[in-house]
Amino acid sequence: MTAVGCGAGDGLPSSTAAAGDQGRLWTQYPVTERQELPPVEGTTAAGDEVDVQALRPAVVVLNTWFAGCAPCRREAPVLQAASEQYADKGVRVVGIDVRDTSASVVTNFQERNGVTYPSIVDADGQASLALRGFAPSATPVTLVLDPQGRVAPGSPVKSAPRSWTG
Repeated sequence: MTAVGCGAGDGLPSSTAAAGDQGRLWTQYPVTERQELPPVEGTTAAGDEVDVQALRPAVVVLNTWFAGCAPCRREAPVLQAASEQYADKGVRVVGIDVRDTSASVVTNFQERNGVTYPSIVDADGQASLALRGFAPSATPVTLVLDPQGRVAPGSPVKSAPRSWTG
């Protein structure tokens, strides 16, 4: 599943559609069309290493963000609540800060928004590059990866996170 902040015409599958009142697009990939996401890894503002492939067989929710993004600030508490609510079902949330290079900016955003899940500081763009072909370059973008690390079907964060568990 992919949910994005804006944009179209970026080569995503034809199953991309508007997500109603959320002002987002979403894409569902049928099981037969799911593809494994390339490796996504990096370092958090605290210096911790994050390797999304190592989280398998967890369902992983990847969310791109940056501190100056208003939709990102609105999503952060929702993603944090989902992270807490679904942790015991094997769901892991990982952020990818696509723009901020200062550890203090990242840490401030996380503290201000109550975010405890890890976020990769993607100063070199390598984590974002792994999303190419699966998600537009808009921010925020949310991808749900199934237990095999493939982009999975789902729903935008606000409406049906129950789909994150399988």
